[in-house]
Amino acid sequence: MGPTGVRFVPGIIQVESYTRLLQLIVITLAIALWLPNAQQMLSAYAPALEEPPRPGWFGSSWAGSGIVLRRRLLLVVRSFYVAAPSPFLYFNF
Repeated sequence: MGPTGVRFVPGIIQVESYTRLLQLIVITLAIALWLPNAQQMLSAYAPALEEPPRPGWFGSSWAGSGIVLRRRLLLVVRSFYVAAPSPFLYFNF
């Protein structure tokens, strides 16, 4: 048994002292408790009060992009149904 009462697998991990690890835990705990978190840092900034601009019909300035993307999607889906089904590879195993 070690000085802390923890016993590791014999011969694998040999630890003489945990003082360095405990020092690191105390330092990180002090940083977490006394430094400001993200909400405290962002509270110094005022929120934007104007409305964001509304996007176009299909999410972009060019209305035809939605039509083009829809046609491409339909071509991809159609290619799944046009192709001949392949036999199950592991049927004979």
